[in-house]
Amino acid sequence: MTASTSPAEPRQLPSPSPFYVRRSSLERRIETAVERAHLEGRNALVVITGPAGVGKSALAARFLHDHPRLAGGGHFFVDLQGFTPGPPTDPHRALEGLLHSLGTEPKFMPTELQERAAWWRSATTRLRVAPLLDDALSATQVRVLLPGGAGHTIVVTSRVRLTALRLDGTVIVQVPPLETEEAVELLRRSSGEETTDGMERDAMRKIASLCGGFPVALCTVALAESDEKGGFLGPARR
Repeated sequence: MTASTSPAEPRQLPSPSPFYVRRSSLERRIETAVERAHLEGRNALVVITGPAGVGKSALAARFLHDHPRLAGGGHFFVDLQGFTPGPPTDPHRALEGLLHSLGTEPKFMPTELQERAAWWRSATTRLRVAPLLDDALSATQVRVLLPGGAGHTIVVTSRVRLTALRLDGTVIVQVPPLETEEAVELLRRSSGEETTDGMERDAMRKIASLCGGFPVALCTVALAESDEKGGFLGPARR
């Protein structure tokens, strides 16, 4: 019996949101950072940061889905649970999941954290992988999960800036709330509206302002409005 098999390339990213509104300037900034790192012969490490509900995870997943060439050896996803109720994800378990995705059987894995991290680095040295490390709490939590070798693309999301990762060559991308017209477009998509007239768009702009341009809040309101009233101006408009 061997310690590993040869599984299909992992494709673990969450599905892209059907309501995602393009954030072109942010996407270009991430792409530029990745290209520069790879040209310099190193890993690309990008931290996408911002407050809860601003769309960090959706942006990260959309970018990686749009650039499959960055992950010839597989897409990996780890929910680090840094800001959810309860303890953050145990790094032992996170590494176990990553190694298992590459075909390593749990009974062959080292028990010590640093040895397990070394196995992960060794296993990825000759691959080209793109992990999404979601909801990170600290730089320490991220570092233990970094792959070995060069040419990888690691995207991290966090509510804090993780400035200590600058020592690892990271680029920090701050995600702001949506602009008004971007928020209106998100409301239209998530409510199922195919077209909107002037009155409906005015109503959507008011809702966008009340939600502060936060995608999670906007989607919640849009779905509630659609279920309860049949639209932003109610059934009388239909």
